[in-house]
Amino acid sequence: MNFIKFKQFLKFQRERSYLLTKLSLFFFIVGLFLTLLTEPKYDLDIIITKADQDSLAQSQSGSSLISLALAADLTAGSKFFYDFRENFFSNDVTRLYDQEFGGMSKLFSFNKESNTYEPIKNLDTALKSIKYFLLGVEYSRVPSISTLNNFINGSISFRYDKSADNIIISAQTSNPQFIKQLILDLLKTTDNYYKYKEESTIDLKINYLNDQLQTAQSISQRDAISQILKSQMLKYALIKSDSLYKFNVVRDLQISNYPTSPNIAFNLALFALAGLFLGLIYNTFIFAKKHTNLLDFSD
Repeated sequence: MNFIKFKQFLKFQRERSYLLTKLSLFFFIVGLFLTLLTEPKYDLDIIITKADQDSLAQSQSGSSLISLALAADLTAGSKFFYDFRENFFSNDVTRLYDQEFGGMSKLFSFNKESNTYEPIKNLDTALKSIKYFLLGVEYSRVPSISTLNNFINGSISFRYDKSADNIIISAQTSNPQFIKQLILDLLKTTDNYYKYKEESTIDLKINYLNDQLQTAQSISQRDAISQILKSQMLKYALIKSDSLYKFNVVRDLQISNYPTSPNIAFNLALFALAGLFLGLIYNTFIFAKKHTNLLDFSD
């Protein structure tokens, strides 16, 4: 395309600038309408960190031998993050959450007559029904623990702050109070899940150490075993208490004062630019039809 043709093209665009203005304004209004229909969403997050039971036990017993005896229980920050996240989002914790806090009944409607949960009727389940029907797989719209687990996985996010060795649990939602309680209940449930898993192990350790204490010959052996036994009993007492066992709260859960989504200015600018871009494409197409040699670069 030579310079003359390019000038003709620019002149044509200027002559039809009214179309660009109309399309930009139209898309601007559409964007404004859709933005106003969108539910406002709030950000919320809580910061936690790994609780070091070993340090607590050591400070209570005053023996450095404890950390050696409990070395198998030490967990690095990043390793704890992945382990805690996997447990938090597991079906086992979701099932325990439903048992302790009635998670299913908070999210899904229960039919007392049929003694089952009402089937979920929305676009997502309709599309899944069609998909699995074509695949020849049976699909039920009745919610289950897996349905609740999928909701939890889709609503809550985890992030590891390596510099501070903290875990940031966050969400963006149009129902901040419900999600806030969901996160707090799931944190408590996950902590209880760790307690249930480790209770039997610590109980076995205590029994073993008691047996070793009875057969120890020297005073130094008896002192060392006594200190280790004391630390295990402190951990067992912590498991049996209502206190948090596996993590500590660094900063309580906070909800943003104002909605963080949708971004009105960004959405309106995006729609206006989309209208402008479509107008330019349409004008270019019309110019190309009127000037068939537009794409002739041989000049």
